[in-house]
Amino acid sequence: MRPEELGARSAAQRAANEDAVLKALLAAGETGLRPGRELEAASGLKERTCRETVRRLEGKGLLVREGKRRIRATAAARAEVGAGLPGLALAPALDAALACFPAESQRAFGRLLLSAIPARWQLAQSHADGWGGFVLLGPSKTGKTTIAKFVCRIFGLEERQAIRLALEETPGSLFGRRLRGAEGYRFEPSPMLGLPFACIDEWDKADEQTRRMGSGLLLGKTVAELEGEELFVRPTVLLCLNSDRRGLAVLPEAYVRRSVVLDTGALGSLLEDMDEAAYRLFNGTAIPRLALARLRLPAERLPEELRALLRSELKASLTEEGWRLADAEAISRLALGRAALTRGELKQAVLATVVDCLSCAATIGQAQPDFALRLGPMLGVEAPLRPDAKAAAAEANRPREVHERALRQEAAAGLAFEHERERRAAELAEVRQRMGRPGDPEGRALAKTLTSAARRLRGCRSKASLEAIWQEAVPYLEGAYHWLARREEAKRERERIEADTRAAKARELRDRKRWQERRKQLAALIPYEDEQSLFRELQKLGLAHPVPARTHPDPQAHGLRRWWHEAAHPGYWADRHGRRKPAPAVWQEAYMDADRAVVQLGGATKPLAPRQRRTPSNGSARQT
Repeated sequence: MRPEELGARSAAQRAANEDAVLKALLAAGETGLRPGRELEAASGLKERTCRETVRRLEGKGLLVREGKRRIRATAAARAEVGAGLPGLALAPALDAALACFPAESQRAFGRLLLSAIPARWQLAQSHADGWGGFVLLGPSKTGKTTIAKFVCRIFGLEERQAIRLALEETPGSLFGRRLRGAEGYRFEPSPMLGLPFACIDEWDKADEQTRRMGSGLLLGKTVAELEGEELFVRPTVLLCLNSDRRGLAVLPEAYVRRSVVLDTGALGSLLEDMDEAAYRLFNGTAIPRLALARLRLPAERLPEELRALLRSELKASLTEEGWRLADAEAISRLALGRAALTRGELKQAVLATVVDCLSCAATIGQAQPDFALRLGPMLGVEAPLRPDAKAAAAEANRPREVHERALRQEAAAGLAFEHERERRAAELAEVRQRMGRPGDPEGRALAKTLTSAARRLRGCRSKASLEAIWQEAVPYLEGAYHWLARREEAKRERERIEADTRAAKARELRDRKRWQERRKQLAALIPYEDEQSLFRELQKLGLAHPVPARTHPDPQAHGLRRWWHEAAHPGYWADRHGRRKPAPAVWQEAYMDADRAVVQLGGATKPLAPRQRRTPSNGSARQT
C-alpha cells in the first residue's frame, strides 16, 4: 500500500475514533462519562485508542475534564451538533452562500427563513392565520442584520423598504394609519404589508406605542379587516433584538410560541470574525436569486403521518419549556416551503426542518443535547457532526464567565438589598417627619417608635434582619397613618367651625349696619311737623301705608245720607302691621325698634334728646 493511501486511511480512522468518543459524550449529556472503562465501553474503543482520542479532542477544546473523574462534551461540541448532515442541504448555490455564516445554527436559521417566505406567500389564501415569525437575539455585530440583507438579496427586495429600524418608525408606519375623511374613517396600509419579507431591527428599543401599533404584523394572520376594508398581510416577519433571552419579554408569548428563535450571544467565539464572513458573503460569493412565482409547494398541508412524525420528534427532542413554546402547525408549514426549495421528498424536508429548528432552540437552552445523534441516522448519517474548532475558545472562557456572572449577580443583589432597605427606612422617616411634634401621648409614642425603627433598618446587614424589623415596624407605621388621618380630620373640623364663626360675625355686622342706617334715616325725620308729610316719609321707608276711604255701598246715594257715611268711614294711615296710629307714634316706635336692634347686635344705643321727642297726640316736639 502506498504511503499516501496509508496516511488517508489513518486520518479516516482517527476521525472515526473521534466521532465515536463525541457520540458517547453527547449521549451522556451534562453528566459526562468517567475516563477509562466507562468511556471505553460507551465508545467501543480500546484503552490506548480511547486515551489518545481523548487527548486529541481535549487539545481541540471539544471536551473538558471535571477534575480527574469525569469527561463531558464542551459547549463548542454541542453548539454545532447538526453541522454537515447531508439531508439538511437546500441547493448547491444556496448552500454555498449559507456556508459563509460561521455557525451552523445561523445556517439553520437561514434555511428555515428561506423556507418560510415561499410557504406564506403561496398559502396565504388557504391558511389565513397561525403563521409563525422569526426572532434574532444577541449583541451587535453577531450577524443579525446580515441574515436580513442576505434574504433580501435572495428574493430581490429593496433593503431600505424591507429592513426597518424601529427607533426611526412612527406608530403608523409599520402596519398602517387610520385617516379621517369627508365620509368617515379609512385605513391606509403600510407598503410593508405587500412585501414577502420584512425585518424590524432593534424592536426592543421602540417605544410602547410603536410596538403596539406594529403588533398587527405579529398576529400570524394573512388577512385583516379595518374600517370596512380587507387587507392582506403578506410578509414573513423577522424581529431583531439587541438583548439576551430575557428580551423576549417585550414580545407576546403567542408570537414567541409560533416563532423560530436564535440567540447569537450563545455562539461565543464562533462569531468573532462575523464581519469577515459578511464581507465574503456579499463580495466574494455568488448569491442566487429566487422567484417566488416559480416556486411550487408540494401540498397545502402535511399528510397526517408526516405531521405526526414532526410533532413526535419535536416533543422528544425539546425540553419541557421548549415544547411548551413550540407550535407544530407553524413548523409544519416551514417543511412545505423547504420541499419547494429542494424539490425532494417531503419526509426528508420534515426531518431536516426539525433538525434546523432544534439547532436554533439549542442556543436558548430548549433542545436536548443528543437530538442530532438520534435524528442523524434518519437523514443518512450515523456519526455526530464535527464542530467548528473556533468554538473551543468559548469553553476556555467558561469558568471565568461563570465567576464574573456570579459576581455581577451578587453585586446586583447587594444593590437591590440596599435600595429596598433605604426605601423602607425613608418611608418611616417621611411619616415621622409629617407627624411633627405631637402633643398627645399616643403621637409621641408612635413618633419615638418610628425613629427607632428607621435607625435599626439602616443598620441591617441581611435580608432576614431587614424583614424581621420591618414586620415589627408595620403596625406602628399603620398606626401613624391613622393618627395623621385623625389629625387632618380634626384640623378640617376646626377650619369649618372658624369659617362658620366668621360668616356669623359678618352677617351680624351687616345686620347692625343696616339697623344703624335705619335709625339714622328715622332721626333725619325730626324736622317734619306736619303729620301727612311725616306719614309720606314713613311710607318711603316701608313703615306706614295709606288706607283709602270706604266708598258708599249705594252709588246713587246723596245728601245727608252720603255725608254721614263718608264722615263715619274716612281714609287713614296704618303702620307696617296694619294698625291705625298717629304719625309720631309710628315714627317713635320704629326708631326705638331700630335702636334696640342695634344694641342687640353689639352696637351702642343712641336715644333721642328729650326736646326732640314727639308726642303721639299732636306730633309736636317737646321736652319730657
